Formats: sequence, C-alpha cells, structure tokens
Amino acid sequence: MMRPQTRARLITLHRWTAIVLLPIYVALLVTGAWLALKPISDGAPPKRRSARVPVEALTAVLARLQAEGDVKGVSLALDASTATVTVGQERRNVSLETGAVIPSPTSASTRSSPNGPPVPPVDKYAIPRAIHIRLWFGAGVVVAVATVAMLMLVVLGPFLSPPRYRNTALGWHTTAGWFLFPLMLFLPLTGAILVAPFLQPKRELLAPTNRLSQPVSVAEGLAIASKSIDLGELRSIQQMPNGRLMIQTQGTMLTRLYVVSPEAVEAIGGTLFTAATMVHKGAWLGAWSGVVNLLGAVGLTGLLSTGTWSWVRRLRLRRRRRSVAVGKGSETLLPEGTRA
Repeated sequence: MMRPQTRARLITLHRWTAIVLLPIYVALLVTGAWLALKPISDGAPPKRRSARVPVEALTAVLARLQAEGDVKGVSLALDASTATVTVGQERRNVSLETGAVIPSPTSASTRSSPNGPPVPPVDKYAIPRAIHIRLWFGAGVVVAVATVAMLMLVVLGPFLSPPRYRNTALGWHTTAGWFLFPLMLFLPLTGAILVAPFLQPKRELLAPTNRLSQPVSVAEGLAIASKSIDLGELRSIQQMPNGRLMIQTQGTMLTRLYVVSPEAVEAIGGTLFTAATMVHKGAWLGAWSGVVNLLGAVGLTGLLSTGTWSWVRRLRLRRRRRSVAVGKGSETLLPEGTRA
C-alpha cells in the first residue's frame, strides 16, 4: 500500500511532467498519427522472402555491370529472380537467371523531367518524420528525454488511482489509462528502446564525415559480408556517403541492417532494437500495424487532453475559491452599518 504522502508527490510529478512537456508531446503524437497512415495506405501486409538469393549469379551480374560504370547499390525482389542495380545515375532491372537486362515499364508514380530521368513523387511523410525524430531542428536529445518521460507517465499512472469511472475529465483519464494500458504502453516503450543510448548503433559508422580513404565497392562488400552474413537473405546493399556499405537482410521475421567496412561487418542494433524498430514504425503487420499505431497515438492524445483539461478545471476552481475567500474577508473588514 502506497503511503498518502508518496502518492501525492508522485501525482505532482506525473502532472507537472506532462504539463512541462506538453508542446513536445503534441508534436510527437500528431506526427506519429500521420506516420501511422503510411502502413495503412500501403495496404498489404509485408511480404516475406519466398526464395534464397543466388549469390553466385548476383556476383557475376555485378562484375559485368561494374565494367560499364560505378555500381552504387542493389535491391533484390522477394522471389530472388530479379535485381535492380544502380549504375551511376541509372537503374537497371536484371534477371538473375539469365543475366539479361529487363526493360523497365513507365511508372505512374513518377513525374517526367525534361532534362533527365523521371523524378520520384514528393515524400509526404518526410517532414512529419523529421519532426517526430528530432523536432525538425536537430533536437533528438529532447525527443529522447520526452519519450522516456512518457514511458514513466504511462507506467506510473495505474499506481496513482484505482479504476473507477466518473463522468469527468479525470474520470475518463483514469478509466482509459487502466483499461487501455497495453495499447498506451507499447508506443512509448518501443520509442524508449529506440532512443536508449546503450542500444544505439555505433554513430561513427553512419556519420557522413567519417569517410574512408578508399570506398568499398558493392562487389567487395559482398565478398567481405559473405564471411559473416547469410547472403541468401539479402534484400539490398547500398553505398553510403562515407564510403561504407549498408546491407539489409530479410529473414523469416526480422529485417536486419549491417554496415560493411574493409575491416569488419557491424550489425546496426541487436534483436531487441530491430524488433522495436519494426513495431514502432508499423512494419510488422502491414495495414493492421498502422491501425494499432494510430489507435495508440489517438489514445495517448486522449490521455494527454483529459489530464490537461482536468488540471485546467482544478486551477480555475482553485482561483474561484480564492476570490470568494478574499471577498468574504474584505466584507468582514467593513463597518457594521455599511455591510449589505
């Protein structure tokens, strides 16, 4: 049983943490709800790999295309029958069975450019994503602190009040916090995992300024990665601005990322970090994961709204009582004959 003094202090901490971080939470929840629409609009659940990548055939294709230009990246189909290879500024679809280049159909999702290749459509999630991750102006540390604080608020909530329904803002706040606790918990929990310093990937491997004197070619990267990664699950490989390579593999359940340097292959995050990334981004159950994320964002917004409104009403009531008390006090100071 929690002591009344401890409970009162925790309620004060709960209330003022939410009030101080209110503008940041509004930005995170609004942009999070917008980003949750992406898996919903994409519709179909994520497809799983249906065949292993023929590594020898892929290596032969890359060796042939490397002679024609600088190969900067490869993206493989889930059935491992074709690969999209970026050679310079040009993308080529290549059959891994025959090695022949497949003509690319004109995509309706691109806009034609009179001076060059088709221009991809504008990413309507780019700005909300930048705000959600770093508040647009590089405040990633602030987002990290607010995320951990939100997790604390959600976990602490059920200990502060029993689940009893009252048709007030505080009653709705308490009831929703109790009965929707799992839904309210998973977004701040996965977010806190993503910002935890001890789970973060090595930033020096990703920093654009930490350039290699000699960039690793895609063919060299495959040879280096083959010693420690199952390339049969290869999904894509891209050259990074710092000269290293980013490799993505897709297994039965998880998608993993690796950075390839001349001396080593480093995994970006462990299993916990990878799983939290997929859940938080809504990449684990297709459209349904987007619906769950959207409901979680709406639920957290409801908790924030009812909690704030309850505090505002209490503040107004306290001021009203204070003004009434001041009025009665001034009335007692009047001479007996001048009172109403």
